[in-house]
Amino acid sequence: MAAFPHHFNDSQLMRQNSGPSGMPAVHEEYAHGCQACVQSVVNTGLHYLVAVDGSPSADLALMLCLMVRNKRDFVTIFHAYRDDQTGVPDKYKADTLRSRYEYDIAAAHVPSEHFHICWMAREGKSVSETIHNYIEFLKIKDDTKAPHFVVTGHTGRKMNKYVAPLSSNCNWFIRSLQLPVLVAKKELPGRSAPKTWMMAVDGTVHSNRALDMILFLIKPKDSLELFYVYSDVMNRKEEDYMKFIKAHYENELAEEGPTNSSFNLIPQQIGVSLSHSVVNYVNEKSPHFLCLGPRASAYQHLTPMTEYVLNNADCNLVVALN
Repeated sequence: MAAFPHHFNDSQLMRQNSGPSGMPAVHEEYAHGCQACVQSVVNTGLHYLVAVDGSPSADLALMLCLMVRNKRDFVTIFHAYRDDQTGVPDKYKADTLRSRYEYDIAAAHVPSEHFHICWMAREGKSVSETIHNYIEFLKIKDDTKAPHFVVTGHTGRKMNKYVAPLSSNCNWFIRSLQLPVLVAKKELPGRSAPKTWMMAVDGTVHSNRALDMILFLIKPKDSLELFYVYSDVMNRKEEDYMKFIKAHYENELAEEGPTNSSFNLIPQQIGVSLSHSVVNYVNEKSPHFLCLGPRASAYQHLTPMTEYVLNNADCNLVVALN
């Protein structure tokens, strides 16, 4: 996929797909829709953008967002629909989906001033391009009202069990948007029920950034387990580092963590890679959320370990890549 420019001004947004005649292919309606969201966003808390398409996975993403959000947080429900609706099944037509999600957000008793429903025609672009341009527009108009998190389901409408567990759009959000991403995989208990959080830590800046994000999202009644996977065969330097890791994170949890929090040292399974050991341990514990603070290059090329955990951890994910 071609790289997208990082910044647009208003005229660039209006002319992204100009034809040979020089007339803009993106009409003023697109910019007006973006501007309506700028005016609607109430920046009293976090801003979650939920990407929906009518699939069960997208419905799960909206439910996850509504359970994680605090009362002061704002939710944008975003759908990028195909310009020509001919051949689209009735249940996936733009108007049908809008009515359904309007009902869902109302049934969740979210005050009207704390959500916005944004339906955008793709104007020949992909879903990911449309969302990218929309977020960039918000940043230009009023950066304080741009989303803090993107929330997405892990699969699309096709949900083919023989393809990679994460859909192409979900992968693109993680790799290309300069935002943290919440990936919905599993249902959560009721809103008031305590949630369980886990995170593999290693003392790096990436790991510490992800921990800061967990501590910001977690509720007082939730539980949090940090764990460090170590090799049975270690030299003195590695043993000293493991002791440092243990002391550092136990101190962090004592100062900032919820009451029900713990740090554990987990031996790497014999004959099993580090990534497999992490996933096996997480899936055995079955938390509601796993937070990742992965390393990535400037072009968001994820490490093989991160790729494996994203695709195989059987729980909701918080990817604190930026």
